Amino acid sequence: MTDFHAELVKRVTLLDEWSAKLAPHLGSDDPRTVTRVGRDLLRVVVEGLGYHSNFLRDAVTDAAARRARGTPRYVTPGAADAVVASSRTLAALQRWTPEIVTGPVNLAAQQWVSHGRTDGPPSHPDTVAVAADDHVVGDKPAWCGIYTSTGVFDNTSMWQAYLRHGTDGSLLARPWRAWSVTPAPDVRVREVTTAAEWAGFVCRYGVAVDGVLAPDWRRVSRRYDAVHMTVRAVLATHEVPLATDRGLIVPTHWDVESTLWLDWPVRSYTLIGEIGAA
Repeated sequence: MTDFHAELVKRVTLLDEWSAKLAPHLGSDDPRTVTRVGRDLLRVVVEGLGYHSNFLRDAVTDAAARRARGTPRYVTPGAADAVVASSRTLAALQRWTPEIVTGPVNLAAQQWVSHGRTDGPPSHPDTVAVAADDHVVGDKPAWCGIYTSTGVFDNTSMWQAYLRHGTDGSLLARPWRAWSVTPAPDVRVREVTTAAEWAGFVCRYGVAVDGVLAPDWRRVSRRYDAVHMTVRAVLATHEVPLATDRGLIVPTHWDVESTLWLDWPVRSYTLIGEIGAA
């Protein structure tokens, strides 16, 4: 039987144990120290989340495994948020980079990452408007929209950290290139910074699929231009189905702090550079 509350406690404990060696530096205001230690914190989050999530995937997706383990003990959004709120790792990131933890998204620091191509910056062919796709129900669209992540710690985004250190980053073809992209200033962004906000969002815009509620992104696109998923929300919902009065909420697979743009957002772009290996 999978106890998702207990698994979230393990996740937070793991991250805090892995980041403990950084503790002497977490109160620093020295710019070089903040950049170096901040990048290490991003690495801890992407590596720790990937490591722990491997233990949850079968419990969520494998019906035979679920039967063998018995009925899971699900967690409510409020309980999930309470566990994540205890994270010292998250508190350190909040002190230095609140925009990726509690929001709001920093529109001036958005980065798009290309992989396996050398032909230039993001363009309309890189995205299909969500409103034009007939089958966009799930925790996140896979074949439409465009994803960016916020540059922090001297222009390092969580997507960059994921490529260097994440469990699946090495599967993406090189070269990896980071681009600074600037959206319109008047975009409508829905912030998702907690499990409770994710549950409320899904209950508002969701439909039932295979026994769980999942967002209908075409409905979302009628109200918002983008959805910003912060690292706090990722830690509380990744691979974790949430129990609500409306039923189970689909577990997320966002992996890192990201903004999903539901239509083409780019007004201008600049190449930051190629992302090297770890």
